[in-house]
Amino acid sequence: MGKFDANEAKLLRMIASTIAAQLTAQNVALVPQNAAASTMTTIDTALDTLNAFASALVRATPISIGTRIDEGDMHEAGVYGSAVADDASIGLIITTGAFNTAHVFPTLAVDGDAEFEIFTGTSTTNQGASVTVRNHNQFSSSTGVPTVMESLASIAVLGTRIHHAVIPGGRGQQAGGAEGGRENQWILGKSTTYLFRVFNRAGAGKDMSLHLEWHDDTV
Repeated sequence: MGKFDANEAKLLRMIASTIAAQLTAQNVALVPQNAAASTMTTIDTALDTLNAFASALVRATPISIGTRIDEGDMHEAGVYGSAVADDASIGLIITTGAFNTAHVFPTLAVDGDAEFEIFTGTSTTNQGASVTVRNHNQFSSSTGVPTVMESLASIAVLGTRIHHAVIPGGRGQQAGGAEGGRENQWILGKSTTYLFRVFNRAGAGKDMSLHLEWHDDTV
């Protein structure tokens, strides 16, 4: 399948979204209450095929970040720590939805050496303060599907670590560490809680920030 221009991609996404939105309604409208089990199986198979086709259309159309911003589908949440103590951390907990997930671009900055971790399957006894989600298109009121909380929480289970990195702070005029951008991206699982956490390993109090940018994704 070849690439589509921006207008073709937008049209295909609209078609795919319309198909997906109508699947359940059409199932209810077209199937008689006394339908045989074999009929139900055939219809369910057809609906699964249509749903897979709709999802494939979405994935097959490359969409630029600029287009996502224009459409109000690029979001951000972050946390900033001033003079964070040595071996202390800042972090964000993000929970995805049951139907849509998120394609996440984490970005962090530390005024010194740091340690960056991502965990999946995290659970907490107290999720901490809610973090405001901002839309990169200030004319859009969308906040995306995931919910985001600060990780100032009682973590019952860390979960499985899926990313672990040392962020070197550098020395002298080269001091300052960071990781992020378009190279470090994750498509998160559905109905799952993730912990993004940064530890200060610089040996003294340092300023730190962690931001998650994302757009909703259908998998």
